[in-house]
Amino acid sequence: MNVTSAAQTLLERGMPIYNEGRYTKRGTGEDMGPMVCKGYAPASNIQACLVDILPKALLHFDLLPDEYVLESLSSTHEARARRSRISIDLPETVEHESVLEAINRIDADGIAPHRKNHTFELIHDGKGYPPLAVLAFALEHENGEVIPAGALRGEDSSNEFRLLRSAGFSISRIHREGQAEDEIQKEAHSRSAQPIDENAGSDRPEKRSSEVTQYDRDQNVVRAVLQRANGLCEGCRMESGFIRKSTGEPYLEVHHIKFLSDGGPDRAWNAVALCPNCHRRCHYADDWEAFNDSLYEKVDAVHRSAPS
Repeated sequence: MNVTSAAQTLLERGMPIYNEGRYTKRGTGEDMGPMVCKGYAPASNIQACLVDILPKALLHFDLLPDEYVLESLSSTHEARARRSRISIDLPETVEHESVLEAINRIDADGIAPHRKNHTFELIHDGKGYPPLAVLAFALEHENGEVIPAGALRGEDSSNEFRLLRSAGFSISRIHREGQAEDEIQKEAHSRSAQPIDENAGSDRPEKRSSEVTQYDRDQNVVRAVLQRANGLCEGCRMESGFIRKSTGEPYLEVHHIKFLSDGGPDRAWNAVALCPNCHRRCHYADDWEAFNDSLYEKVDAVHRSAPS
């Protein structure tokens, strides 16, 4: 059963969900069908649609325990659907041993039904864990009550993170490659309408320290990807615009198609050699997802055709 038919079934049973009109595909104007959630195509973003529908269905049919409440969260982007989240009352503390039990559980069984946090991770023995999944399992270990997915908040100043830090664990922000530069560019764009100040800046910029997570890359993978590219960008198939000073080879950057911070493998079939322009496109362009998908297809075709 897809999301659209699931929503229709709920509507037939008397649950008012949404009446958001129809979804028109950008660029082509193609009618994709009725929108289950505002801003989402009917057959895509299934997880987002379910996050929106299921809590409302549980509440409508009186299937939630009395201590759970449904909160509406304001969208951070006008194209995103409004989502709902079940919230719970948090305890004052969580035991260190309970957090360790939660980590052991994740090592053994994974994080389901919770989701990976792409912004923060809890560090233990040099390994990163999704903080909210850890806390949910720790609370379940202490109280015997299952914490539903989406009930906890993953913000740096949230009570959830405070509990984990108070229990003696470190939570760090995950920085993807180029993320800081992207923030600078967005800030500059937001001020583009203001008069230019030629004297802006400082002779002695302030220093700022931050805790970041870095990933060790296998140099054999880098070497294999550069050899495969043979001096040509695997995105645009053009020669690099300049030569690398240290090696005398065309300057190409190795990019992991599925980011290492998202759990992507450090393997040659998940990496491409790109010119600086195409590399930036993978991170900052409005079509970055589609472009990364096209790179996957190219690399996959190369590996399928390679002799075994």
